[in-house]
Amino acid sequence: MIPDDNATWMRLRTAICLTLGVAGAAALLKQMLTGNSVVGAGIFAVIVVFGLFLWLQQRYWMLVVLAMIVPMPVIPFGPRWMILSELVVPLAFIFLLANRAVHKTGRVWLVSGPGITPLAYTAWAAMIYSMNPSGFLMMGSGLTGARFYLKIALGLLSFFILSNQKIRDREALWVIFLIVAGSVGQAIHGIAQWKLGVYQAYEGQFYTWQPALTTPLLWMSILLFSVYGVDLLLRVPSWQGLLFSAMVVTSLFTGKRMGVAGIAAVPLVTALVRRHGLLRCAVWAAVLVLMLGCMVAGHGRMFRLPLLIQRSLSYMPGLWDVQVEEGIGYDFRQRLRERALDIVKDKPLFGLKGYALTIEDLPWQSVWGQLSDPDMAASGRNWHTTWLGIAADFGIPAAVIWGLFYLQFVWTAHKTRQIAAITRRQHTLVLMIYVYLVIEIARSMTGGHSALLAYDMWWLYGLVVAVSRTLAEEPPAPADAGTGV
Repeated sequence: MIPDDNATWMRLRTAICLTLGVAGAAALLKQMLTGNSVVGAGIFAVIVVFGLFLWLQQRYWMLVVLAMIVPMPVIPFGPRWMILSELVVPLAFIFLLANRAVHKTGRVWLVSGPGITPLAYTAWAAMIYSMNPSGFLMMGSGLTGARFYLKIALGLLSFFILSNQKIRDREALWVIFLIVAGSVGQAIHGIAQWKLGVYQAYEGQFYTWQPALTTPLLWMSILLFSVYGVDLLLRVPSWQGLLFSAMVVTSLFTGKRMGVAGIAAVPLVTALVRRHGLLRCAVWAAVLVLMLGCMVAGHGRMFRLPLLIQRSLSYMPGLWDVQVEEGIGYDFRQRLRERALDIVKDKPLFGLKGYALTIEDLPWQSVWGQLSDPDMAASGRNWHTTWLGIAADFGIPAAVIWGLFYLQFVWTAHKTRQIAAITRRQHTLVLMIYVYLVIEIARSMTGGHSALLAYDMWWLYGLVVAVSRTLAEEPPAPADAGTGV
């Protein structure tokens, strides 16, 4: 914790703790006596979150970083559960405003240059919602509807909270840890969803929980290259190189083609961002292509690859098994793109006007889980493409705004990485986010969602803006020798 000498804040904090404790105990007792466990759970969760904020003091925002990564269910809410971010982020925003008001440590940056594109995108989405509102509960509580607008709002609030913090070297180290550990927690949550029967495999589906491994593998790979660099990591022999090779091999067992491509591309993207190590990357790429070529050429002739590996490599021509051929032969992504393109041509300004369900969507909502059906995916606005998807949901102007956001994000990350000393953890954090951003942009034609992208990307952008502002206000002291972490 950070010691706080502000006597007024100490007294106020004590008063808040006592008030919350007494009120919470009374409310919980009342709910227990009346048998209302949902309200009781909500009260308890709010008290715990505020208690954590008060205990963390000036580092309360780190709980936001964790909450944006791990979709932990905390409170039952109608037919679904409220997840951790839906509780933590609004409370953290209130805490930010109250904290600044008490400490008088400076203004809260809400409308500023770095926040122009997130604000513009949110404003456009709010206008769409006012034109075509949708509900929270039965009609789209977890599948589409107002829940997606909430995701956009949470993304914006997380940007406000994080961009208004001071992220020095010590905080940067904690954020790096939270990102990697949180991605592991996200994978555990995803695996548990399948193991506990929340998700059910449809007939013929041979990969279920395995894709959950792609996110932690990607972040760990990015961390390795951000800390050790391309030259050291691809040197033979090196334990770092062996570890990365093990990650690539593990990613082949996820069945996610773009996941494997993203992890394998980390060395190249890191080298491009740092403008160093391109020759070693070329050697790495040649070795990787040769190895994958041998696997594809040998499959069906000399040996048989597991189905998961076959699917991970199915973008390459090969003698794939029937189960894999059926999946790649039915190009539902292309049908989705064609459907989205038709919507954009027909309604270029506003698209479908957001996420409100129509009567045509109801049959597909009742069979949620048949992910190979383009009608079902379209009803959940899961277009499997960023640009056509945003334009189909919100219109072409929204897609243009999102493109401007990506440009602003890239520019901010590039300038901040140049300012941060290469031996400092701030540099490592910004470089990690920069590499992740470039990979996300590169695969935007095969994935992305008009609401979930805002939720996933704006808090990362807030971290980069916070480091940039910290470096501008507090020039870094001489860094310790060694690597960034």
